[in-house]
Amino acid sequence: MLFRARILRLYSTYYTKTHQWVYFNYEEREVQVGITNYLQSKLGRVENIDLPELNSAYSQGDVIGVIKAQNQTVNFLSPVTGETIQLNTTLNTQPELLNSSPEEKGWVCRFAIDNPTEVEKMMDKEAYEKYIQE
Repeated sequence: MLFRARILRLYSTYYTKTHQWVYFNYEEREVQVGITNYLQSKLGRVENIDLPELNSAYSQGDVIGVIKAQNQTVNFLSPVTGETIQLNTTLNTQPELLNSSPEEKGWVCRFAIDNPTEVEKMMDKEAYEKYIQE
């Protein structure tokens, strides 16, 4: 049972109040981030995304990109403090992945993070589901 608990803790998904998901790899101290299905449904058809700069340091809450969609344009905020280590450049030619697969193929970027407690303070799936119902 202890082994199972450790496995579950190595990889966890968290959610922000700005409707981003954060997939946290505890062992590597890295996160992969994107927008939630809830947000993409509110945006309408995504037409373009300006990705963050690769290998750049950002603080939690910094504007790191812009998502332009049919219904509105929104800033994409950094959910964590850290450095971008990978971008999903497929989104440059296929921004519709943010609609069709927002929590899988439509991920935006990966960060090496400085402070894991920022992630641990975010909502788990159950709390996020309750949040979007309010």
